[in-house]
Amino acid sequence: MSQTTNRASARLRGGWAVLATVLMLATAGATSATGTGVNALRTTDVSDVVRETAPAALENRRAPSEAGNDAPVEARPAPRTLPAIAVARTLLPRPAVVIHTRLTAAPIHRAVVVAQTYSGRNHMWMPSLGINRTVYTYPCSRATPPDNLVYRWGCAGTNNVYLLGHAWGVFQPLHDAYVQGRLRVGMEVIYADGTGRIRHYRITTWRVVLPTDGSWIGSMPSPTVILQTCIGATSAYRLNVKLVAID
Repeated sequence: MSQTTNRASARLRGGWAVLATVLMLATAGATSATGTGVNALRTTDVSDVVRETAPAALENRRAPSEAGNDAPVEARPAPRTLPAIAVARTLLPRPAVVIHTRLTAAPIHRAVVVAQTYSGRNHMWMPSLGINRTVYTYPCSRATPPDNLVYRWGCAGTNNVYLLGHAWGVFQPLHDAYVQGRLRVGMEVIYADGTGRIRHYRITTWRVVLPTDGSWIGSMPSPTVILQTCIGATSAYRLNVKLVAID
């Protein structure tokens, strides 16, 4: 019987030794796991960490029963506590707000200059003074005074378009321009002859003479226009304006 007892004691001691070894290994493993979790948490910025509890840990809580708040709450054994999981919160930078502004230039309104065209027969235009008149013939032999029309005098020589008009009527713009100092060298006259030929003339000079002065009535070396109208309080003088062809 003593042999049997000794054998049982030896088996019991061996079992306790194995159990102690297992417990030691389990404790060391738990300590190592717990240490690793703590170190992980220490290396994370606490201000940007959200700790999440394992779902199993929430099962320790139980809502009050429908019988009332005084109903006993069944105690459950605490499950193995898992190491806290450190979840780093990623702080994304806010997208920059970019405002695209398109600068649009104000439209530039340019004046469109349309070239004036002229056509017709026996007609004269002076755009700068607003004169636009039909030209009639005034024969050199005519003795009656001219009417309020623009006439081409038949006494003039070659290359000389001699045009007459009243200062109070058809040639008033010319009279007023001279009196007011607005007459300028370079002002144009466009003349259409009896065949429809259009020619442009420009002012080169002017003068005031007596009615008996006929020095500008004769022939001219180049195509010329002479404009004549009365001047003075009693129309005692004549304004002669000379223009030379430019085409």
